[in-house]
Amino acid sequence: MNTKRLSNQGGESQHQMTARFTNKVVLVTGGGSGIGWSTALAFAREGATVVAAGRREEPLAETVKLIEARGGKAVRSWPTSHGMTMSCVSSRP
Repeated sequence: MNTKRLSNQGGESQHQMTARFTNKVVLVTGGGSGIGWSTALAFAREGATVVAAGRREEPLAETVKLIEARGGKAVRSWPTSHGMTMSCVSSRP
């Protein structure tokens, strides 16, 4: 299995990322907290690009930042004031 180490901001290697879900995109509802948050991090650790969806933008932004800080790829999606319209934003420039 193809693996690479992910480092936290302090440089300590705490997470191991595998290639199991490389080139896959997963949509995780409730990605800003609880089980959804844990699921988003688990899929990112396995190499997936995560779309973290939920009702509130701020917790989703934190999830995306954490995934990216650990070397993963993620965007966030939340409802806008227009009801069913969704917005997707990456924290990367």
